[in-house]
Amino acid sequence: MKSSILEVNAMGTTVVFAAAMLAALVAVEVVHRRLGLQVIVTAIVCGYVLGVALGGVALGALQLPGLVAPGEGPVFARELTDPVTTVALALLMFSAGAQIPFETTQGRDADMILRLVAGTGIAFVASFAVFGPLFLQPDIGAALDIGAGDPFRATLIVALCTFVTSLPFLTKIFQSLGMLRTGICRNVLMASCIGDVFVYVATTVFIGLATVSDGWTSQIAIRLTQLALFIGLFAILFRLRQGRPPRAEAWLLPGVAALAAAGAALDIGAMLTGLFAGMYFGDRGWRWLLARRFSAGVVSQMGTLYFVLVGLSLTTQLRFDVLLFAVFLTLSSAIKFVSVLVAVAPAGLHTRSALCYAMAMNTRGGPGIVLGSIFFMNGLIGQDFFIVLIMTSIVTAMMTEVFLKRMGAARLEW
Repeated sequence: MKSSILEVNAMGTTVVFAAAMLAALVAVEVVHRRLGLQVIVTAIVCGYVLGVALGGVALGALQLPGLVAPGEGPVFARELTDPVTTVALALLMFSAGAQIPFETTQGRDADMILRLVAGTGIAFVASFAVFGPLFLQPDIGAALDIGAGDPFRATLIVALCTFVTSLPFLTKIFQSLGMLRTGICRNVLMASCIGDVFVYVATTVFIGLATVSDGWTSQIAIRLTQLALFIGLFAILFRLRQGRPPRAEAWLLPGVAALAAAGAALDIGAMLTGLFAGMYFGDRGWRWLLARRFSAGVVSQMGTLYFVLVGLSLTTQLRFDVLLFAVFLTLSSAIKFVSVLVAVAPAGLHTRSALCYAMAMNTRGGPGIVLGSIFFMNGLIGQDFFIVLIMTSIVTAMMTEVFLKRMGAARLEW
């Protein structure tokens, strides 16, 4: 009789979870349309509010298994949320990868693109020089809850969060300024694509090694070999994809399935498997998918659901550390801005043009929030720093738009 009751209660928990996710998706859509807020931020806020409401009111009376009391942690147990989170993250990254404009950025200003990528690389290295000594201080490292107490891990996390650049936000900014056909738009978008792929690859390797206490050398060799095999398969499939007729998009699905199977077999992870599968699917495949509204809607909603689950994972002891935000925003933005400026200066650009390039590459936006959420969901950063990363991503996007308008970027010669 006990097992029967437990089975009923477990099913009740699952039903409550499914209903809560559906209600959250509806709430995100309504709030997004009414207030015009970014979908990512709206989803995280709705997930957090949902978690507080369920934990504080409904679930206390239901007494279902797998639920956590308010203030002690996420409302739903990870055994229930993790499988959904994995699928949602894979589809979110698939959507991001499919919309990378590889086919529209060929034959562009390769020299400037390389300079921009080099600038973000300089920022990555400079982050170690600036933030590394800070995390070596025992009091600072323990107080910030970054990197699980390991100074190297903490510095690497901050460096990756400084390195990342937002393709979606920059596209919207350039579109609002009427600059989609300008050289700065093409070069910045391509550089951000290259940089973000590096960030996601590095993050996958890092998370895979985060739980390893010893034998790092052998583990790194194994992870890099797995990645090399996976990327090699992607390169072969991508090459075959280019020879296909433009209108025969249905053949793309077997390639996506092959990449998904290879990612699972090689233990690549949902994030990178979804990203590369989306890059293989490409813009043509994405347009084909959009023509089938139901399928495209499922992919889009699962991406939104991921951020709802991130918000649901936040506990009720939520606070915004203004000092930490101000320090991280100032230091990371200064590092990124100066590094890119140093890289593009030898190209002989007009001062205003060089400043616009530097500011554009500092835009973190959605990818910055995604990266922060991945670190948060894997227990590598605390929720205080995660909130700081969200605010930094939003503020840097706003700074870029205002700066480009003030500098008259649309009127400059590109």
